[in-house]
Amino acid sequence: MTLLQAWADSLSLLKPKHLYLFTLVTLKSLLQTYKLLLIYWSWLYIFIVGCYCLPFIYPAATIYALHASQWMFQVFLFAVILTTRPSLEQKKCAYFRQYILYFLPMVPFLFLVPFAFWPAALSPFYFLYTLFYLDSPKYLRADDILESIGATFKMIIYNYPLFFIFGLVLYIPVYVISSYIFLPVLLHNVMSASIVPFSVCLYTNVYIKKLHDQFDLYYKQPK
Repeated sequence: MTLLQAWADSLSLLKPKHLYLFTLVTLKSLLQTYKLLLIYWSWLYIFIVGCYCLPFIYPAATIYALHASQWMFQVFLFAVILTTRPSLEQKKCAYFRQYILYFLPMVPFLFLVPFAFWPAALSPFYFLYTLFYLDSPKYLRADDILESIGATFKMIIYNYPLFFIFGLVLYIPVYVISSYIFLPVLLHNVMSASIVPFSVCLYTNVYIKKLHDQFDLYYKQPK
């Protein structure tokens, strides 16, 4: 498959018939995601909201509330990805306890990037890398991390027009809000945690479709 053929194929998802079906699948997964988040992760969202409220009660704790909110948001974002990713395992407490450990290798990366939560929460690279990483055969190994990074770049490059258009759809409202409405970082985290399941479901469903359509691009087949 040439790059131009892959680009043309990626844009076929935007045809009315395909886009309608894709939208229905995304909405269905979104409802399921919110349901699971409410059951298993509402406590973490309450903590994020609590960090926003704490400075009004105890102003001296603002800096601590900010750092706590940032890290809890990142854990919540990872939990959303765990919730939306395709899995044969039942998504109950045992599933989340098992996979939440794989957030630890993400910590060094998060130290290297700024906590610009709204753009990060809409970035396909973070989502796709995490999905590839969680689907790798062996976890917590450097080889799996490097292979997941390589597969992520391939998926973005071979489907760039589609990710570009979806990126515009997601970023334009954020840009408008960020440019004309001042919101404290702590409130940004609360709002981002509320809406991030939509972008995660969107990119996860693209990941599922493209992994099915272009499997040979991302994984070597035995000869």
